[in-house]
Amino acid sequence: MSRAIRGVKKLQALIQAESQAETARIIQRVQREAGLDLEAAEFYVRSAVLELGSRVLERVLHNVGVGRQDKPRVCADKHLPRKMVSTGVRVKTLQTIVGPVRFARSRYVCPGCGAVEYPGDTLLGVEQTGFSPGLRRLMTRAGLGGAVGGRA
Repeated sequence: MSRAIRGVKKLQALIQAESQAETARIIQRVQREAGLDLEAAEFYVRSAVLELGSRVLERVLHNVGVGRQDKPRVCADKHLPRKMVSTGVRVKTLQTIVGPVRFARSRYVCPGCGAVEYPGDTLLGVEQTGFSPGLRRLMTRAGLGGAVGGRA
């Protein structure tokens, strides 16, 4: 079994265990309340599930965009090509459909012009933005009043 498959299986097991524990915690909390207020229960369950989703996404993104690159990063922005220098890891908080998610990614700087690149941002499609692709799509739909793809 490859290392990638083992990593996915380990993540799946971790997500399943965490979701089972979270489900039990939610049920206990809702049952502890004196009188069942359905609206309050709905909002509590919704926020707890979204928080769990946020934690799961953070774990999924844990190693995305961090570590050595297969080939050196090169900058040729208005100058001869120069190898970019890694200046460590920076944390970015993304606003996602399930809530804020933090992830660490490698930072590269061009010694010639000072240009900065974050390969992890490029990989995830979040360059120059703090919003995930899914949340950007929802914001676009909301801005269009729900009319996307020719549908009203």
